[in-house]
Amino acid sequence: MRTTLWRSAFLFLVAVVAAGLVLGFAFAGSSTTLAKGVRIDGIDVGGMKAKDAQQLLEQRSAKLSRRPVVFTAGGKKFPIAPLTLGVEPDWAAAVDSAERQGDGFGPLRGFRRIDVQFFGADVSPPVSVLRGALGYELELIAQRVNRPQRSASLVLHGTTVAVVPGRPGRTLDRAAAADTIVRALSSLQRPLGAVPLPFRSVAPALGAAKLAAAARQARVAL
Repeated sequence: MRTTLWRSAFLFLVAVVAAGLVLGFAFAGSSTTLAKGVRIDGIDVGGMKAKDAQQLLEQRSAKLSRRPVVFTAGGKKFPIAPLTLGVEPDWAAAVDSAERQGDGFGPLRGFRRIDVQFFGADVSPPVSVLRGALGYELELIAQRVNRPQRSASLVLHGTTVAVVPGRPGRTLDRAAAADTIVRALSSLQRPLGAVPLPFRSVAPALGAAKLAAAARQARVAL
């Protein structure tokens, strides 16, 4: 009886392994094509050869290189084209990364591709940019939209002293704005509208409440 049970368990295990191998080979596909379900910057390249996928991405990127994306800051618009800042996605590196999503030998490749096909995989390319040009563009934007803070002040109306409230300032968050600009210009998925650039708020050095309290203390001292 025990021998029969061991034999049944062994045969079951062999059947499971065999079924797994068959499934792995069935989904393995060709090692010369990208796994189905792989996307690069949102573009479906599954089933394509690596060189064809790279050519497709480079052609689409080239068409967009002179088309500006409109950014907004402080109520003003700033159209910027990728070519202006030397923004260049590395599509070859992205395709290499996409190949690794479904790489492997025989059934191992099949199991990896099953995962990619059902759950998907989106690869983003590394991007290069002319840092000097980007910094210059950010400086131009900042000069037009930055607003200094204004502290609260006292104004004399006859014998009455009034407190004029302060005003917070704003300054372009250059690090976050740089990331926003490069990300938008390098993508093949162009935004439908203008892209807002981030700011940091600068509180007044002296607020109205503190100034009013100081004025009351001054009157008491007098």
